[in-house]
Amino acid sequence: MRCAINIGWRVYNTDILFGDHNTMSDNLEERLCKIGLQKDVVKNALQNKKLAVRLGQVLEIAHIESCSKQKGALLYKIAAKLPPGFESRLELITKYVAEDKIVNDVQLEAALTYIKTIGDSDLNTKEFEEISGMGIVVTEKEIEDTVKKMFEENKDAIIKERYAFNFVSLLHKAKEMLKWGDGKKIFEAVEKLKAEFLGPKTKEDEEKAKSSAGKGKGKGAKEGKDDFSEFKKERLSKIIGRDLSSALNSKKLLEEHKKIGYSVVTRFPPEPNGILHIGHAKAMRHNFTLAEDYGGVCYLRFDDTNPEKENKKFMTDIEECVHWLGYKPWKVTFASDYFPKLYEYAVQLIKLGKAYVCHQSKAEMTEARSKCIDSPWRNRPVEENLKLFEWMRQGRYKEKEAMLRLKIDMKHANPTMRDPVAYRVKYVAHPHAGDRWCIYPMYDFTHCISDSIENITHSCCSLEFEIRRDLYYWILEALDIYRAYVWEFSRLNVTYTVMSKRLLQSLLDDHLIADWDDPRLLTLLGLRRRGVRPEAINEFCDLVGVTRRGNEMMISDKLLDHCIRKDLDAVAPRTMSVLEPLLVVLENEGDDYEEKFEVNVFPKDAEKGKQTYVLSKRIFIERGDYMSEAPGSFHGLTRTQAVLLKYTKWIRVKEEVRGSGGELEKLVVTVLDAKPEKAPGVIHWVSEKCALKAEVRLYDKLFLERDPKTLGENWKSCINKESLKMMDKALVWNNLAKVKHLDRFQFERIGYFAVDYDTDIEKGKYVFNLIVNLSESKEKEKVKQAKKCSNHSNSCLLYTSPSPRDRQKSRMPSSACKKKKKKK
Repeated sequence: MRCAINIGWRVYNTDILFGDHNTMSDNLEERLCKIGLQKDVVKNALQNKKLAVRLGQVLEIAHIESCSKQKGALLYKIAAKLPPGFESRLELITKYVAEDKIVNDVQLEAALTYIKTIGDSDLNTKEFEEISGMGIVVTEKEIEDTVKKMFEENKDAIIKERYAFNFVSLLHKAKEMLKWGDGKKIFEAVEKLKAEFLGPKTKEDEEKAKSSAGKGKGKGAKEGKDDFSEFKKERLSKIIGRDLSSALNSKKLLEEHKKIGYSVVTRFPPEPNGILHIGHAKAMRHNFTLAEDYGGVCYLRFDDTNPEKENKKFMTDIEECVHWLGYKPWKVTFASDYFPKLYEYAVQLIKLGKAYVCHQSKAEMTEARSKCIDSPWRNRPVEENLKLFEWMRQGRYKEKEAMLRLKIDMKHANPTMRDPVAYRVKYVAHPHAGDRWCIYPMYDFTHCISDSIENITHSCCSLEFEIRRDLYYWILEALDIYRAYVWEFSRLNVTYTVMSKRLLQSLLDDHLIADWDDPRLLTLLGLRRRGVRPEAINEFCDLVGVTRRGNEMMISDKLLDHCIRKDLDAVAPRTMSVLEPLLVVLENEGDDYEEKFEVNVFPKDAEKGKQTYVLSKRIFIERGDYMSEAPGSFHGLTRTQAVLLKYTKWIRVKEEVRGSGGELEKLVVTVLDAKPEKAPGVIHWVSEKCALKAEVRLYDKLFLERDPKTLGENWKSCINKESLKMMDKALVWNNLAKVKHLDRFQFERIGYFAVDYDTDIEKGKYVFNLIVNLSESKEKEKVKQAKKCSNHSNSCLLYTSPSPRDRQKSRMPSSACKKKKKKK
């Protein structure tokens, strides 16, 4: 595919960037490795089409064949972090890195922030270079001298307190003094001098650290933590948005704020216009654990400012999901509870001459803001604005006939600061506040004031809100009320799915999913119905972490699968199920034959209980575990190859019984007295006497494309039509007769399953959902390929059929990878 990419005034052709289509990814991979990027970083980048194209552009502009790892990392970060819509700045910032004018992360972050702030306005080169610290080189000697001086100034305290000394605070001060220095080198210098001053940790140091840790528990505690935990937590003071003068609190406000009694107060603020997904779980994890680590508290606040799209059910489901994941909010609040106070603040802004009533249409306002043209009603007198705003509240205007706008700066570089709307007229009853109001505040106006009212200390949100930080602080400064720290982090994107509420609603409207709790979705309700436990979701969020690497970064679904398997392995009892039954008759046993076999519920842990399997004359095996003729790699049952019925006896085929159409109806087998010389396989089974009929739902990826959004308007074209397979003739053992909803089991050799809500024991209806497959072996893959070649139906191996996730290399934590290597 050939396409042109426009970057400012230059146009690049993808053929020029990458070469011929057939060798495009290979060429780019080679070039990226030459600039010092690690292989796993390169591989992940190539799987993200947008990022791969952007990296090609960066390399073409830089004219670099090879460079240091540090410069290569900076070039990669340009491609990953420059937001959509700022492509015209790509050439400029890339050349600054290529020409060694930007030499570290701090300078690059400052440059990107400046570019995002000015938007489409003309760039002042001198100002840009000053703000980005260009030309300022902090040498290693300067770093060493500065850190050494700080150590000397604190020498007595360091020697006295030893490893209990607050080195993190010292590190922060060093970074402030060496603003444009390499953060890693500053950290290394601190660690080096620490070792020189104190030497190795003694037993006394260790005991002191443990003692201090015990004292550090409790409300607002910050002391008594070991160096590592202090570094993890106090890093928050370096990621906060205190880069605006409007963000600073007065002494009076700080004194009032201290009265709350907690050092950290956070909030998880969902909008109740949809269901939470795994991205919300990440935000939840960050906010609740941040408060917990500091002995603080976390609110659950519904930012319910749009009554047209919100409802009580969403509110109930959201609160239920928060509790399901194991969190206990300090308080559950609603932004709508603050509507009276918000109205008072709006009146206050009008009196200050910082808000006005406007009558422009949406189209007129959009055009005026894009052209930086004032509204014709911008300079109305204060008294007139107060009267008209009161008329809005009284319902004297139709919807869209009047709005309250903030009077900020129509020529501001940041478009969000060009007189945004604060209030609009809506004749819709509110699901929580009722029909008291016919004017409703906008989200941006409400969110920051709600944070202030609740004394939130750390306001964390995803990166798309970064552009709104100016507005957040402008409103709070204009009202002279408390201001929280603000920090934005990367949104969570997982491969082979979508999580946008708008896209999920579209799937629902087109009947491509059953509901918000469809097990194929990564909504929290969907994951719960599928059978995933909250422990697995929380571990996944911990492994992903919270960073500012950009909203385009994709996390492999393999990592989520790994967390789910790891969690279920320890808690899911083992049993056997046959999805596509094939009748097997043991010809050398009597009709009333029964033999019991007692086995562990958990094979490796006898203390967790026993269960009994009853072998009878007539049993069922998996149809896919039998082939008349098979390649040597097939370990199932054949006409010439015996197998072991798991936990019981060996069998060999004596006769195939086929119907009039040639279809295989049953097998007649002989039970062997001893293990034959060649019998490589073990298969699962269910006794006819102990079988329960069940429906088993096999779920796979909802999309075949790694990132469906890259297809633009055609994103639904990659829907996986095989994402749900109903196995309505499945059999399970009758020891599952009394199961409850969401009970989880491992169906041996198949995967982990959970009891679906559609199960009705009284009616004898049993439904099981596939949670996650077991890891597949290379042997199974060979068998499937052999079956394809011999024209056998793939349906007989549905439970092992490779999904998109299984065709890609598993992304597992390093510890898991090391274990695999050891086994090899």
